[in-house]
Amino acid sequence: MEKEIQYYIIKNPDTGLYYRGKGVNRWGKYMNQASIFRVRGQVEESCDWINKCHRDGERAVIVPITIIEQEPEII
Repeated sequence: MEKEIQYYIIKNPDTGLYYRGKGVNRWGKYMNQASIFRVRGQVEESCDWINKCHRDGERAVIVPITIIEQEPEII
């Protein structure tokens, strides 16, 4: 049985980097480094925070992703 769940990540459309979290190394080059948000309101709040702080060259947009969870097959 498969279950599709909607998640969200934050991406900088100018640089193509993905948001990893607050701190020094807050942007990562690869999608697997991104912080994954389950709640839409939480990702919107984080995106607003990034856009308000606005360090040099930072701009954030929300990217919806779908993760498919599969039940393990019992033999």
